[in-house]
Amino acid sequence: FSISIPSSLSLHFVHLHELKHLLGEYCQYVHYCSVYSHLQGQFTHFCSQLHESDKPKRLTMIAESWGAMKLAWYALSVVNPHVFIDTTGCAFTFFVAKILAACRVCTYVHYPTISTDMLSLVWERRPSYNNTSQIATNPIITYVKLVYYTIFAICYGMVGSLADLTIVNSNWTKDHIQYLWKLAGRIHIVFPPVD
Repeated sequence: FSISIPSSLSLHFVHLHELKHLLGEYCQYVHYCSVYSHLQGQFTHFCSQLHESDKPKRLTMIAESWGAMKLAWYALSVVNPHVFIDTTGCAFTFFVAKILAACRVCTYVHYPTISTDMLSLVWERRPSYNNTSQIATNPIITYVKLVYYTIFAICYGMVGSLADLTIVNSNWTKDHIQYLWKLAGRIHIVFPPVD
C-alpha cells in the first residue's frame, strides 16, 4: 500500500489517537496527536497524559472530551491541515477541526464515547461498569445521571455528524454511531482481521 503525493501539493494532516499504558499499579492514558507536514516531510508528535489516579471521579466523559479538544486545538494551532484523522472516538475534537480549523474530518471508531447500551443500563437502574449500585438504587441520582447522559449523547451526536468519513470496526459500532450521529449511508465497516 502506498500513496504518491506530487511535490507540488502541500499536504498536512493531524492524527489524534489514544494509547493505554500499564505502569506498575497505575494505568496511564495518553492522547497522542501527530501532525504531518508534506512540505517538511516529517511528523511532529504531541501528547497529553492522564494517570488513572488523576481522572475526575464525576463527569469523566466531559473531562476526557475537554482534554482531547485542548490537545486537538494545540496541534491545529501548529499546522492547519487539510485532513484531521481521529481514532479515539472522541467526536468533540471534530468541532475543533471542522468548525474552528476548517479541516476535513476522517474518523475510525472502535467504541463510541457513549452508547445506547450505556443509556439503557442507567434507565433500567442496573448496576454495571458505568452505573454503580449507589446510583442504580437511588431514583434521584439515577434521574440526574440520565439527564447528564442524554445531554452528552445529543451533543456527541451533533459533533459526530461533522465527520466527512466515518469508519467503524463492527455492525454493533455502526448501529450505535448511526443512531447517535445520524449518518445514514456515510458509515463504512472495516472488519479487523481474525485468525
